[in-house]
Amino acid sequence: MKQKFFALTILLIVFLSLAGVVQAEMYGEEALAKQIVVDKEVKFPGKTDFQDHLTASQATFVADNEVEFRLIVKNSGEETLKNIEVFDYLPDDINFTACSDDCEWKGKQLQWKIGELKAGEGKQFNIRAKVAGGEQIKGKGLFCITNWAKARAESGHQDENGSQFCIDARILGAAIPEAGFNFLAAAAAAALLGGAGLFLKKQN
Repeated sequence: MKQKFFALTILLIVFLSLAGVVQAEMYGEEALAKQIVVDKEVKFPGKTDFQDHLTASQATFVADNEVEFRLIVKNSGEETLKNIEVFDYLPDDINFTACSDDCEWKGKQLQWKIGELKAGEGKQFNIRAKVAGGEQIKGKGLFCITNWAKARAESGHQDENGSQFCIDARILGAAIPEAGFNFLAAAAAAALLGGAGLFLKKQN
């Protein structure tokens, strides 16, 4: 009986020790992640504000439209972070056009380097891209994609964040308003009516 009790006690101690190690590792990873925060946003088309995500019901981009992103990397901890690498990964059907702070551009990947960020400090980067042409997205209908960004410091602290937006491949080129007063059509109609009036006057 004593041997069984002793064995069970040993097993319980081993189990609690392993659980403590796993929990410590989990909390340690969480603490590392919280030291640096990445916030990725996309600009609302036709406006000045940025949002975390744009659903298809809010706004859609079409072929050849410009898309602007804002990427913010912040040190949310209490210690200075050094030698931070920042990456941005453009999704398919989006082509790079420009970036701030002399980024390094390789294919679909953009990269910046930050020497250090003191506690509470942040750094902002801006990216401009363009939706692919109509031939490239032809037949894809209405679809949504995500632009991901990641930051990693030499200390191991890292974080990533993405911003989703939607493309309507059913519309080629600039979006056409579904409703509203069409000035050109009205002008053409007025010209036709005016011409018809003059013709009637001459006939009379």
